[in-house]
Amino acid sequence: MPPVMEAMFMLVTLEILREATIRLSNPVGQTIGVVGGIVIGTVVVQSNLISNMMVVVVAFTAIASFVIPVYEMRSTVRLLAYPNIILCAIFGFIGLELSFLLILTHLARLNTMGIPYFYSGLLGGSIKDTLIRGPLGSLKERPKESLAKDEMRIESPRGWNE
Repeated sequence: MPPVMEAMFMLVTLEILREATIRLSNPVGQTIGVVGGIVIGTVVVQSNLISNMMVVVVAFTAIASFVIPVYEMRSTVRLLAYPNIILCAIFGFIGLELSFLLILTHLARLNTMGIPYFYSGLLGGSIKDTLIRGPLGSLKERPKESLAKDEMRIESPRGWNE
């Protein structure tokens, strides 16, 4: 098979195994996932449907997907893999760059409550509450970027009379 078809086949198989392990009880699901991965990987390589290297790449991809801490982000990355593979298969390295450019463009256009997704928060007075938490006495005012009606957080952050 062409490498694109191999990758798509292995990713779909991996998704099926992942869903099966989620739906079953914990010990049985883990056993099915491990045994299913070993059996399917061995059978597909021995029948010459998939190359050895593709099994290694997909296994590495599956393990690397656990690095993403938030489930919603993990599912987004899993779903974005398919259009990225198709773009890379059609356009090669330019397709890879094009897919990254499309994703970055989408993220740059996102806004959450009037604040851009890529806003750094390192400008102005909000730096006290971004990288290192400033002393509570200096955090009496809200950041300007929050666009809050009330500019004061609380009168006394600790509840003491200062």
